[in-house]
Amino acid sequence: MPVVGPDVFTTVPLIYDSDDRGFAGPADMDGPVVGTLRFRLRPGGELDLEFALEYGHPNIRYDVALTAGASHDLGSGWVQVGILTTGPDGRGSAAISVPPGVLRQPPFGPGSRTDHVDIIEFGKLFTAGAFAAGAVNYVVCPGDVRPRDAAIEHRGTGDPTITSREETDHASD
Repeated sequence: MPVVGPDVFTTVPLIYDSDDRGFAGPADMDGPVVGTLRFRLRPGGELDLEFALEYGHPNIRYDVALTAGASHDLGSGWVQVGILTTGPDGRGSAAISVPPGVLRQPPFGPGSRTDHVDIIEFGKLFTAGAFAAGAVNYVVCPGDVRPRDAAIEHRGTGDPTITSREETDHASD
């Protein structure tokens, strides 16, 4: 398929959003920059996400969630799209390609999108920090959804940082 213009990535900051010790304050998408997220939409409709985390916690397996909505407060649902693992120095990287079929179904859908990415340890929110990056702006074209795209197990409503925070808060009641 011919492509007009360069196939370039957009780069946005990856921030340390919050943790269980109060560093960076509440999960509000504002905190120190600790890395980058580069993203692009390929001609086939795949959303490529490339993460470079410079200051994470050492030896952690973080879950990466693409979250519908530009911020935590506007989050209307999320899908786990991959894993980012850090080494003993807290650095980590990941290259994730989100299939177009995932982007075509709720909570996303066809049209112009402004979403964000959350990076957390599901079930252990904030013990190893919570990271966020956005806005991720892209366009989803209508089309078919393959059965394997519809069968993603890790998805939820709202924003994963808010959902996990509420689960953590209720666990101490």
